[in-house]
Amino acid sequence: MTPEKFRQLALSLPEASESQHKNHPDFRVRGKIFATLFAQEDWGVVKLSRELQVELLNEAPDVFEACKGAWAQRCHDSISQKRGGRQRPSGTDRRLA
Repeated sequence: MTPEKFRQLALSLPEASESQHKNHPDFRVRGKIFATLFAQEDWGVVKLSRELQVELLNEAPDVFEACKGAWAQRCHDSISQKRGGRQRPSGTDRRLA
Protein backbone atom coordinates (compact mmCIF):
# COMPACT_ATOMS: atom_id res chain seq x y z
CA MET A 1 0.00 0.00 0.00
CA THR A 2 1.46 3.31 -1.02
CA PRO A 3 1.29 6.37 1.24
CA GLU A 4 -1.13 7.89 -1.28
CA LYS A 5 -3.42 4.84 -1.13
CA PHE A 6 -3.25 4.82 2.70
CA ARG A 7 -4.24 8.51 2.72
CA GLN A 8 -7.02 7.95 0.15
CA LEU A 9 -8.46 5.05 2.13
CA ALA A 10 -8.32 6.93 5.44
CA LEU A 11 -9.98 10.01 3.97
CA SER A 12 -12.73 7.93 2.34
CA LEU A 13 -14.37 7.41 5.74
CA PRO A 14 -17.31 9.67 6.58
CA GLU A 15 -16.20 12.77 8.48
CA ALA A 16 -12.50 11.83 8.20
CA SER A 17 -9.96 14.61 8.15
CA GLU A 18 -6.18 14.79 7.95
CA SER A 19 -4.16 16.47 10.65
CA GLN A 20 -0.66 16.09 12.06
CA HIS A 21 0.73 14.65 15.28
CA LYS A 22 4.43 14.48 16.16
CA ASN A 23 5.41 15.47 12.61
CA HIS A 24 3.41 12.65 10.98
CA PRO A 25 0.10 12.87 9.14
CA ASP A 26 -2.78 11.41 11.10
CA PHE A 27 -6.39 10.81 10.26
CA ARG A 28 -9.28 11.59 12.56
CA VAL A 29 -13.02 11.31 12.88
CA ARG A 30 -14.62 13.80 15.25
CA GLY A 31 -11.18 14.71 16.58
CA LYS A 32 -10.13 11.15 17.45
CA ILE A 33 -7.12 9.63 15.70
CA PHE A 34 -7.79 6.31 13.96
CA ALA A 35 -4.70 6.11 11.73
CA THR A 36 -1.21 7.56 11.45
CA LEU A 37 1.02 7.52 8.40
CA PHE A 38 4.80 7.14 8.65
CA ALA A 39 5.46 7.60 4.92
CA GLN A 40 9.24 8.01 5.23
CA GLU A 41 9.48 4.69 7.05
CA ASP A 42 6.99 2.96 4.70
CA TRP A 43 4.41 2.01 7.29
CA GLY A 44 1.23 3.19 8.92
CA VAL A 45 -0.78 2.45 12.04
CA VAL A 46 -4.53 1.86 12.19
CA LYS A 47 -6.92 1.32 15.07
CA LEU A 48 -9.04 -1.79 14.58
CA SER A 49 -11.72 -3.69 16.39
CA ARG A 50 -10.31 -6.66 18.31
CA GLU A 51 -12.05 -9.04 15.90
CA LEU A 52 -10.65 -7.38 12.78
CA GLN A 53 -7.20 -7.17 14.35
CA VAL A 54 -7.14 -10.92 14.97
CA GLU A 55 -8.54 -11.65 11.52
CA LEU A 56 -5.99 -9.52 9.64
CA LEU A 57 -3.05 -10.69 11.74
CA ASN A 58 -3.99 -14.29 10.91
CA GLU A 59 -4.68 -13.65 7.22
CA ALA A 60 -1.62 -11.55 6.42
CA PRO A 61 1.11 -11.63 9.08
CA ASP A 62 3.57 -10.42 6.43
CA VAL A 63 1.56 -7.19 6.05
CA PHE A 64 0.00 -6.57 9.46
CA GLU A 65 1.87 -6.55 12.75
CA ALA A 66 0.44 -5.81 16.18
CA CYS A 67 1.95 -2.73 17.73
CA LYS A 68 3.85 -3.17 20.95
CA GLY A 69 2.82 -2.20 24.47
CA ALA A 70 -0.18 0.00 25.19
CA TRP A 71 -0.88 0.56 21.50
CA ALA A 72 -1.48 -3.18 21.04
CA GLN A 73 -3.87 -3.23 23.98
CA ARG A 74 -5.90 -0.56 22.19
CA CYS A 75 -5.97 -2.68 18.98
CA HIS A 76 -3.51 -0.66 16.92
CA ASP A 77 -1.73 -2.52 14.13
CA SER A 78 1.14 -1.55 11.88
CA ILE A 79 0.73 -1.93 8.13
CA SER A 80 3.87 -2.33 6.09
CA GLN A 81 3.57 -0.35 2.89
CA LYS A 82 6.48 -2.16 1.24
CA ARG A 83 5.22 -5.64 2.12
CA GLY A 84 1.55 -4.81 1.61
CA GLY A 85 1.38 -4.40 -2.13
CA ARG A 86 -0.62 -7.10 -3.86
CA GLN A 87 -0.40 -9.46 -0.91
CA ARG A 88 -3.04 -7.72 1.19
CA PRO A 89 -5.96 -10.04 1.88
CA SER A 90 -8.84 -9.47 -0.48
CA GLY A 91 -11.37 -6.98 0.86
CA THR A 92 -8.90 -5.43 3.32
CA ASP A 93 -9.57 -1.89 2.11
CA ARG A 94 -13.32 -2.40 2.52
CA ARG A 95 -12.94 -3.93 5.99
CA LEU A 96 -10.64 -1.13 7.20
CA ALA A 97 -13.05 1.48 5.91
